Amino acid sequence: MAKPRRFEILLIRSTFNSDGVNWERHDAVASGKHLADGVVFKDGTAVVRWVGEHPSTVIWDGLGSLREVHHVPDYDDEKGYEKGERALFWLDEDELAGPGEGE
Repeated sequence: MAKPRRFEILLIRSTFNSDGVNWERHDAVASGKHLADGVVFKDGTAVVRWVGEHPSTVIWDGLGSLREVHHVPDYDDEKGYEKGERALFWLDEDELAGPGEGE
């Protein structure tokens, strides 16, 4: 059984591109504003906890709706980003094995 997969959503604060630059997640985190924490469960349900002055928690049927409504793609090392864009950063590897799996 797969474990829930955690992520965070950041607002990119500075413009950059990938031409000759090794821009990694820690760089984006350092230059970004933390907007939300989230988790996707094995049934596809996504829960997002927005942070800030007026925090809220939202439950989505899946990541597709979250991505469409808030324009939040997965972070991509190869993509250039503009100031003000949002990106989703996965904190866990895809499809983590649960206890007892593979036995």
